[in-house]
Formats: sequence, C-alpha cells, structure tokens
Amino acid sequence: MTKSFFDQFKEDAVMYEEFMKRLYHLGLQDDMAVVDHLNKQVEERGSALAVIDDTQSITWADLRHKAMKVAAALQQLGVKEGDRVAFQVPNCVEWYLARLGIS
Repeated sequence: MTKSFFDQFKEDAVMYEEFMKRLYHLGLQDDMAVVDHLNKQVEERGSALAVIDDTQSITWADLRHKAMKVAAALQQLGVKEGDRVAFQVPNCVEWYLARLGIS
C-alpha cells in the first residue's frame, strides 16, 4: 500500500532529525550561523583562496567583504530577515556571494 504524502512527510522528518543528531554527535554540525562560520574562516585564513571558478578566484576576506555588499544591497531593496530570496547563478564565485549575502 502506498503511503500518503503526510505519512511520508512525517517519516522523512523523523529521519532528518535523526540524521542531524548524528551530525551533531560527530561534530560535523553546530549551531553557528553561516556568517559566524565565514568570519571564522576570515580570521583563520583571510588571504587564502576561498573559491576558484573557471574565470576568477576570491580570498576569504574578499568573499566576506563582497557578500556583505550583497547583503547591504538587499536590505536597501527592502529585503528583511525571514523574507524568501531566490537566485539562479551558475557554479561560480557569484553563487557564493549571493548565498552568503542572502544569509
């Protein structure tokens, strides 16, 4: 017999919760915000390359600086915490800038 959508959803939610508990237990997940992880990388290796794509590369410090510019631009456009933001960018430096700026 096929499970209903809601039964499958409940089962998937339980599996996800167990998966996340396992990641926490292994030290592979924590409660730090994305920006805190970024700041930690800048402190530890600011001048090291963070992202390299086919046409450009960017250091951790520059990545944070430019991501903060994206965040500021979104705020100026009226985007607030909790708003949904979608973006479509190929696998490149700009993807990371958008992802981190939205965070």
